[in-house]
Amino acid sequence: MTRIATLQRGTAVACLLASVVLLAGFVVLTPDLDGPAGPLAAIADSGPGGRLSAWAFLLGQLPWVVGMLGLGHVLRQRFRVIGPMISTLALVGGVGHAVAGGFALVQLSMSDDLGNAAVHEAVIERTYAAAGPVFAVTMLGVVLSQLLAGVAVLRGGLGPRWVGGMLVAWLVVEFVGSGLTPAAAWVSAALMATTFAMLALALSRTDIRLWMTAAEADALADGEQPTRPEPGPVVTTY
Repeated sequence: MTRIATLQRGTAVACLLASVVLLAGFVVLTPDLDGPAGPLAAIADSGPGGRLSAWAFLLGQLPWVVGMLGLGHVLRQRFRVIGPMISTLALVGGVGHAVAGGFALVQLSMSDDLGNAAVHEAVIERTYAAAGPVFAVTMLGVVLSQLLAGVAVLRGGLGPRWVGGMLVAWLVVEFVGSGLTPAAAWVSAALMATTFAMLALALSRTDIRLWMTAAEADALADGEQPTRPEPGPVVTTY
């Protein structure tokens, strides 16, 4: 009876930990794309680190979304509105970031053809301009999902209360501090790794009944084995 619930909880925990490694690696390895030589030259000069950064960003989106869905599911038990909002906004942010990650791979290919860098960079500018609304919605999804998660964790007692504060602090450092100093990338990576590792630990310690249906949780409390209902006729309404 607890096998599926244990698998669900373990998947959420593993995905949060995987996202820590991938997304923190992305933050640390990202080259400075605003340099005078241009973004493509910066990518080419960054060597394997720049390529690993792009791949880490793309591959980190799926585990991040799965982990956030698990977090939203647990928080829904106490916050009926905020929990589903966290899951929905994280899904929006993850899908939008996956689109951006795919475009980052295209830029990797462009960086191998620096002889036509001016043409490629013009294409990049037009693409970013056309995809502006998508990136805006993506940013909104990521920021709001993490902000709501930070507040819910702080008030809901999922792990130490300071974890919620660190999640909010990571938002400030990542989206504000990164535009002020390059050192913010290292601080952001450290905050991200600590926060999501603690969230993964907190999820791993949650009551297994939170990952069950109501019928399964009641049966577990009564010491019974839930039975599979007999299939009945399909009722169609018009």
